[in-house]
Amino acid sequence: MSLANLQLDNIWIQGESYNPAAHQDAVCENCAAIQFSVEVGNNGERATGTFAARFQLDGTEVHNEQLHSLSQGQTQWVQWRHTPLHAGSHTLTVTADPTDRVRESHEEDNAYTHAFEVLAAVPECREMTFEGETVRGQVNFEQHGWKEIDVSFTLKNPIGAPLEGYQFFAVFYGPENEESSPSGENTTNEHGILRAGNVWLKPTGTLYLTGVPIVGGPFEGGPTLSGNAHYTLAARATSIFFDVQQGKEEIIRTATNQHEASEALKLEGKVGIKFEIVELGGGATHDQGQRTTEGQQVQWKVTVGTPALTITPATH
Repeated sequence: MSLANLQLDNIWIQGESYNPAAHQDAVCENCAAIQFSVEVGNNGERATGTFAARFQLDGTEVHNEQLHSLSQGQTQWVQWRHTPLHAGSHTLTVTADPTDRVRESHEEDNAYTHAFEVLAAVPECREMTFEGETVRGQVNFEQHGWKEIDVSFTLKNPIGAPLEGYQFFAVFYGPENEESSPSGENTTNEHGILRAGNVWLKPTGTLYLTGVPIVGGPFEGGPTLSGNAHYTLAARATSIFFDVQQGKEEIIRTATNQHEASEALKLEGKVGIKFEIVELGGGATHDQGQRTTEGQQVQWKVTVGTPALTITPATH
């Protein structure tokens, strides 16, 4: 009869210390939490089903972790994160399937006891050392050619109205691909103006602007907008403005009403969502002879937005 067989392959006891090199493999008293890890395997001929792995510390404190199932030849690591321990000798016993839920070919290899030492707290346990690295509290950006600039964007949709329904992210890079260090908050007002105060920029560089549809907004599930532009700051500039226009596509569709014209585009998989629909009249190809029709098919000009952003910088 084929049965499962649990075994304990590896046990690790790790102190989450600030400076492991100071005390090598030992665990340090009261410095940090301790993580007990065990690798449980099934070298039998069938799956185990659900069972527990039990950690027992110093013969008294017990912690159980559930495992759903191990197939033939499968192993899984199980952890117990424990609070810091006092200095001295300790023992850890790990048992796979302590309640004998799994029918096994061998039960004698399910448990293992390991003794370990926790060292008394010493100063080295609390040190933090970074080799070959210098950390400075402040950097003088002006000495490295950066200028502190107020940045503003005017964001417009394809028909020139404020571009709404997106959250925008701007990233600036210098001529040698150095990323800027922005500060402050980016907020878009009802007029489509986005401001980013106190941005450190190089005199010349590149802007990358991305617009992500807001969850629950009119364009949720739509494409991400993106564009880029090169900029140059005037010698005494304290601010820079960017005019941003979303791309557009104008399409003529024949339909009996506005709704049918817009739905036809959605069925064809056009990007964006309608911004403007104008009735052109029967057979017309330009914006003339607007009229209301009932049941009669006429042409409609539909303006849809594209993912492309055209960005024009203007330094002030």
